[in-house]
Amino acid sequence: TGMAPDRASVSRIQNARIANNQGPGIASTGLWRLTGVTVSGNFGPGVLIAPIGDTELPDASAVEVAASPMLTRFDGNIGPAIEVVIGTVRVLGNAEFEGNGGAGVLVRDGSVFLNTDPRFATTSLIRQNGSAGCRAWSFADGEWTGVPLDPCDFTAGVVAEIGNITATNPRIRENAGAGVIARDPDSEGLGVVTINGGEVCANGAADEGETLDLTSVDTSCS
Repeated sequence: TGMAPDRASVSRIQNARIANNQGPGIASTGLWRLTGVTVSGNFGPGVLIAPIGDTELPDASAVEVAASPMLTRFDGNIGPAIEVVIGTVRVLGNAEFEGNGGAGVLVRDGSVFLNTDPRFATTSLIRQNGSAGCRAWSFADGEWTGVPLDPCDFTAGVVAEIGNITATNPRIRENAGAGVIARDPDSEGLGVVTINGGEVCANGAADEGETLDLTSVDTSCS
């Protein structure tokens, strides 16, 4: 694993490369703020926020890509670019999630916000993810293992398994699965996809959501 701080920390990483680890690039139970970071070629998710060993997730877990002129990029990781078991993924700056084996962004319980702050003219590219299918990642005896899941549908661009997806001007295209998936298994008013502008197109499966609100979105890659 590239980095694994204690569960109570709030970690900030700037202008760094986290690459080619024999496990996730970052594995934590805490909160991360990334600025101008490249997370590439790791054997596992690029960033994994999940219980590790005997630790538990704190009340607030999150990954944030900070607002900055610097690009933050996730590419070539075996698992999802970002996987959060419980928490939030919020992208404020320019980000690219490209060529990862799992989903571009996967949140199992929580929501995803992509470039929704009007103060920042930024965007996210989420492209060609999901080619390696799904794995369940676990840590034991000092090693990370990924057990293939079949069937699975976490090969999409962005997944909120229990939550919402909100995005402004994203480019979500050419992913192995759907462009976006948001679900509400317990009928709690979740599963809402709200996208304003950008493109969601040329993905391998139909988008899913209890509500799909796509306004001025290119769905044909025209």
